Amino acid sequence: MTFLVASSSPLSGKFVVKKYAGWGILGADIPTTGDNGGSPVLNDSPQAGSEYHWRLETAPSSGTVTIYPDLTFTHTGAADGVWTWQYRLYEDGVSQGVSTVTDTFGNIATLSVSESADTLSASATVDNVVNASLSVTESNDSISSSATIDGGIAASLIVTESDDELAAQSAIALSSALNTADSNDSVVSSTEVGIDCLSSLSENSDTITAAAFILSGSNAITVESMVRLAEIWARMELDATKPLLTSATQLTIGTISQDISTGGAVRTGSALVPTIDPDTMIAEVWQRLGLDPDNALTQTNTSIDVGNIHLTVSGTDILTVQRV
Repeated sequence: MTFLVASSSPLSGKFVVKKYAGWGILGADIPTTGDNGGSPVLNDSPQAGSEYHWRLETAPSSGTVTIYPDLTFTHTGAADGVWTWQYRLYEDGVSQGVSTVTDTFGNIATLSVSESADTLSASATVDNVVNASLSVTESNDSISSSATIDGGIAASLIVTESDDELAAQSAIALSSALNTADSNDSVVSSTEVGIDCLSSLSENSDTITAAAFILSGSNAITVESMVRLAEIWARMELDATKPLLTSATQLTIGTISQDISTGGAVRTGSALVPTIDPDTMIAEVWQRLGLDPDNALTQTNTSIDVGNIHLTVSGTDILTVQRV
């Protein structure tokens, strides 16, 4: 069998044996099916009677692209994600410019500029990462993502209207967010190890619900208990950003106020947001109560000290306890 040797190589510095006579494969013979679908050159509207060849102009940043004389290709060894590469097409020996091919590896799901009641779902079963997003959507859209083994999830609703819903689950790690959302949107997330949920620039009636089942060892703590622990920690004067202010009739710490009388105390104000891990809060409350046998609690009219905790006490009509 005899092949023609090209006078110039599609790859710089390489010698190439041509499979087709003339300038290359006829436009009518360009494959329309294959392992990667039809040739990407079909998007360039080739003419049936013209002859075509191509060269790799820009390689992908992940994996290896191999191009073939029949204008098909393989892209192997790429990491999960979306990768692009470029080729230059020649028609009857004349360059037709550079085109871009986009290849997707793994589980990538996106829904954008959509109308109402759209649904987006994505899943991965082993060693994959799931990225899912709804962008510039209308009301009643929903998104769900899941990874069952060694996977992570990043899921978000961005610039959405009312009544959208975001749900995500993972056995390892998960983060969920509602950004620039309107009323009645919700995020529901669950994971066995770690969780991060955020709602920002939102209107009234938005909700984020998160459940974390295992935080360390065999210990378990719900989001509700985490908030209560943060409030106990602050009430014990341990939050340096929220000093405790006490008068004869009222106690204030951050967003929380308690009206004090001989009959008891009445709490008002929104819940405090946890800012540190639960193990640290529990250890510091334990020390603040003088229960640490290795670190004695000492107290004067102007200071309270135990371990690495130092509090200052000041004021007369309003007593201020500040952690420094």
